[in-house]
Amino acid sequence: MRVGIPSEVKPDEYRVALTPAGVRELVDAGHEVVIERGAGLGSAIDDDAYVAQGATIVPDADAVFEQATLIVKVKEPQPDEVTRLEPRHTLFTYLHLAADPLLTKGLMASGATCIAYETVEDDRGRLPLLAPMSEVAGKIATQAGAFMLEKPLGGRGVLLGGVPGVAAANVHALAIDGTFDDCQDLVKAMFADAKFRGELSLSAVNSINWARIMAQTVYYVAAALALGVPQRAVAFAVPTGNFGNVFAAHVARRMGLPVAQLVIGSNRNDILARFINGGTMSIGAVEPSLSPSMDIQVASNFERFYFELKGGDAAAVAAGMAAFRRTGTLPLTRAEWERAAALFSAARVDDDATLAEIKRSYESTGAILDPHSAVAVAAARACRRDKALPMVALATAHPAKFPDAVARAIGKRPPVPPRLAQALAAPERKVALPRDLAAVQNYVRRHARAAFAGAAP
Repeated sequence: MRVGIPSEVKPDEYRVALTPAGVRELVDAGHEVVIERGAGLGSAIDDDAYVAQGATIVPDADAVFEQATLIVKVKEPQPDEVTRLEPRHTLFTYLHLAADPLLTKGLMASGATCIAYETVEDDRGRLPLLAPMSEVAGKIATQAGAFMLEKPLGGRGVLLGGVPGVAAANVHALAIDGTFDDCQDLVKAMFADAKFRGELSLSAVNSINWARIMAQTVYYVAAALALGVPQRAVAFAVPTGNFGNVFAAHVARRMGLPVAQLVIGSNRNDILARFINGGTMSIGAVEPSLSPSMDIQVASNFERFYFELKGGDAAAVAAGMAAFRRTGTLPLTRAEWERAAALFSAARVDDDATLAEIKRSYESTGAILDPHSAVAVAAARACRRDKALPMVALATAHPAKFPDAVARAIGKRPPVPPRLAQALAAPERKVALPRDLAAVQNYVRRHARAAFAGAAP
């Protein structure tokens, strides 16, 4: 095969589709490689580096398209490049055709075989060519953000942390004397304070923010497509205490994803399982468990589902939530409970059952589960209705974050990834505050104002 590498002509694109090492791999495999003169200069690769590995340098893009049958690029072809494509060509590049119907029609008219990097899957349904580009985007976002902070761009002239002599970013971990529910109540109270919210441009990155639910919804769609949707339905089991992740699955189902069953996995703090299986949602005491992210009694995202059960009646939802806080029991009719029970299954998985599932999964598959993921798998086993359909159990954490629980289950501690080891070895920084709204607001206001002024708090 003769492989052609043209220069990228899209504005502000300086990458090249093949490195000299890639040329060597292809040449050693018996292929020929032709590269447009200067194609690698934007990436600091000169023509001599390609020639040294066996490539042939041609004068222009016309020569590349004329001589090669496989055209490899970085970005989608520009109009002049589309006109060079012929039925004998195979184009391999990022395409992102959903946003460009004209390009789609042009490629179809060319008769060329066009393969998009972003659609290539490995044998496990993963996207090995798209994933690294997401990592690149994540890194470049920091650079772009730093650039926009410069004075000439209208920024405050702030230098990002991480440079010797520069203070760390304005990030603070607050340790509240209370439970998760207490912390969440404080956050919600700050958002409910319109003056405070506006003064500090308050935003959230957890599921209080609908954007978090939107992002999680995508996971379910991607998993379902990998398992054969729409040709068949799928089922999901989700470890949840705050009802956010499983609500994202419900949103995907409401949008048309064929989800045959949604299973809620609760730990000993089983308010959701008690509701689905018994019809009453009553607050109990928060009990520490092996899956601490689910040690919750007031599932804040359930309010979104409650809005559905109340037929979109916001006033009824507000009154119901106020009664929930006042009495400890959420007002629900039997018809509303029956609707919820028809949409969700649920199982309570206590600590003993969690350890048993970690042990069983390890012995049968070799996979080590963290306690939260084990709750999902155990709930899936308990509630699965149709074994002919794939059941996806949501994994939510690395087992190395819970070494003691894993060791109790399988007799050894899980290996720790290097990145996690670095984080665990770093000093822990936190500020202890009382369970008091005014104290938390004063702390946030004081440090936010210092940041806005460009001074260290």
